[in-house]
Amino acid sequence: MYDRSYFYSCENLFYELLNPIFMSIRDNIYGLFQDRISDLDSGNFVNREEYIYLLRQTIREYQESQIKLKLIEIDAQWDLHHWQGILSRKETENLLGKKDTLLILFSPPELSPDVPPSIQNNLPIEFKSIKDKLKLFYSEKDYNYGVKFYTDYFKKPVGDIYLEQLYSILSPVPTAVFYTDITDYNCRFSLGFWNDKSYEPTIISSPLWNWEKTFNKFLKIGLDEKQSFRAIRELIIIYNQLLASYFIDTFYVSIDPYYPLKFPIFTTHLAKELIRNKECVECYFLQLKQMQEEELIILEEIAQKKEQNLKGNVNQWKVLNTIKVRGDYPIYSIAIHPNDDIIASACGYDGIQEFDIYSGELLNITMSNHHSVIAVAYDCSGESLICGGGKQTIYVHGKAKYKLVGHTNAVKALAVSCRDNILIASASYDSTVRLWDLTNKKLAKVFKRHTKGVYGLAFSPDGTMLATGGGDYTAKLWSLTDYKVIHDFKGHFNSVLSVAFSPDGKILATGSMDKMIRLWNTETGELINTLMGHSFWIESLAFNPQGMILVSSSNDKTIKFWNYISGECIRTITQKDSWISAIAFNRDGSLLVTGSNNGIIKVWQNH
Repeated sequence: MYDRSYFYSCENLFYELLNPIFMSIRDNIYGLFQDRISDLDSGNFVNREEYIYLLRQTIREYQESQIKLKLIEIDAQWDLHHWQGILSRKETENLLGKKDTLLILFSPPELSPDVPPSIQNNLPIEFKSIKDKLKLFYSEKDYNYGVKFYTDYFKKPVGDIYLEQLYSILSPVPTAVFYTDITDYNCRFSLGFWNDKSYEPTIISSPLWNWEKTFNKFLKIGLDEKQSFRAIRELIIIYNQLLASYFIDTFYVSIDPYYPLKFPIFTTHLAKELIRNKECVECYFLQLKQMQEEELIILEEIAQKKEQNLKGNVNQWKVLNTIKVRGDYPIYSIAIHPNDDIIASACGYDGIQEFDIYSGELLNITMSNHHSVIAVAYDCSGESLICGGGKQTIYVHGKAKYKLVGHTNAVKALAVSCRDNILIASASYDSTVRLWDLTNKKLAKVFKRHTKGVYGLAFSPDGTMLATGGGDYTAKLWSLTDYKVIHDFKGHFNSVLSVAFSPDGKILATGSMDKMIRLWNTETGELINTLMGHSFWIESLAFNPQGMILVSSSNDKTIKFWNYISGECIRTITQKDSWISAIAFNRDGSLLVTGSNNGIIKVWQNH
């Protein structure tokens, strides 16, 4: 072992060789983030983390589609590219399977015949271990920032001439190829790379390094010839590793400003003997951090603009139609036909009244054996009308009329899922929730974990979960695969009257008699936010399918529109002489229907 402080004499060399490549990498990748965000259909997402998630998903989906096409092309045209002896077809197909992974390929060094034997014989072998230190910091198993290193992908050295052909094969997968050309006295480091925004490979090369001059410097400071050649080989390895580390960090920062930088730690670990003056590398750390900060500013500006648009959008909701139910009965619940043309209202002892959603014309009245109708729903086709109420029985009115019997107290709420068979969930004051298979007209499951009456329920958008809320102050999330409780949401101080899922199913909103709305993460069970502003209990909740809006109604005679991501109430509508007991959006979120305790239905449209 010898003193490696000889590297201190190469500090200027580090800057002269690597700075031009670092700057070119940054210049070529800088701005990609804004391009990607500009192309993004941000849909329902407003906070920064959601934008990044959507961006990553969009890149993954694009990559998957391109990989499928490329595999078909390779199968038909591999031999035409004349890659035999340079690439392995099997390994190439394996690489195309590395979805959501950055490929780092190190080509064997190109050595001229008159390169000294110490370099000629040892450097190709040492190149095979160039990835070992990098793998300590960059993992292929990292789902968000995976990196796969290869030192044996190329069977022989590659150069600029092969990069375009290689791009034609591996273009769906973000790739960087590092290759080094060495003559008897000069060395040049090169990098070719592409990403999801590339139309051709970008090639960057360092200035020529007169390694022979550096070799002689080592001899002058006391190293023997063997040690000097070893030092030259080590420098070549280290410079390739530093280039790879900087590229990886720059690439991932261009996708995700929350990426945890590793180049500073890696550089400190690798080059502590190489660089005595830390200022010459700290500037690169700062450049990466500056990229992240600028990207976060871009996200913040987009979020603020979207917030402003959202507020303007909410204020555009106007009453399209006002409908008076027969008999002035209070409206307990409402349902919108799957075709978005009919409203069904549960009107207590006056049964179910159906109206044309646009004209307000009374179309039909369905009575259910003289008991009070509290809950109403349409099946998935809209051919059957389902209701429940005071007689503990669920009635299905359609081509075939029948009853679903099992509850021992009044039915408070109904929900329908169309995932496989048509499922009806019914919530009752008997503290149970029953799941009915409407296709086979039989009971599928009874849920008994609530200790008091169950007042609200909802299926998740994908039909895999059921949420319930009850008089025991809790809401529960049930799996419809094994029928077990996934999460038991505790935190309300009074009965939970209503529950609703966000359009992506990731958030559950619960409304309570404690005047609060709580938002829960359906994956982790954690409380996300508490929305306060109502002065009486929360009657009903509904998410707009177009996103970011949660509407709540309360006995305080108000309807509130919430940005459920930020938690801000962005509009309040006050009713003078009644409270809104039921609210529902149509399928595309273009209409909002409200029903009140004085028998008035209003149809709202976003003008």
